[in-house]
Amino acid sequence: MQIDSLISLDIETTGLDPERDAITEIGAVRFRGRRVEAEWSTLINPGRAIPREITALTGISNEMVSRAPRLAEVAADLKAFAGNSPVAGHNVRFDMDFLQARGLLSFNETIDTYDLAATLFPSAGRYNLTAVGQMLGIPLAATHRALDDARVTHAVFVQLYERAMALPIDLLAELE
Repeated sequence: MQIDSLISLDIETTGLDPERDAITEIGAVRFRGRRVEAEWSTLINPGRAIPREITALTGISNEMVSRAPRLAEVAADLKAFAGNSPVAGHNVRFDMDFLQARGLLSFNETIDTYDLAATLFPSAGRYNLTAVGQMLGIPLAATHRALDDARVTHAVFVQLYERAMALPIDLLAELE
């Protein structure tokens, strides 16, 4: 498999609305095919209380982020890490909506592993990251922690890409 460097990315947030809620963690993996070139992650101080249900889901508490940097303090590092590389994510629009609302990664192309999985496995019952990872036999767990989920997304992307490249060219053209 020959593909250029990509970034798999995941964020955790205080809620679902990119205009009202804040980022609490970012995790990213730069990779070329199966080979991981680098990883980057940080907790983010959201400047507000993390709801209990979010702490229950992610394990990220107010205490954990109290001394973490603000997003503005790490924005340049994230931009440098991602560069102009395409960003792969599972339901990537969610992550990119939060980042782009804050002026980050506005020009990076995106690849959604959710959409790839739905296209390649149209009869699967579920397409969340855990379900897709299990369906593909990936031994990593999606944990609702940003770097863990970015690692799973990388593994999912590689397997889906390899499966797509094994399809007949006329079928690939039709899928596109």
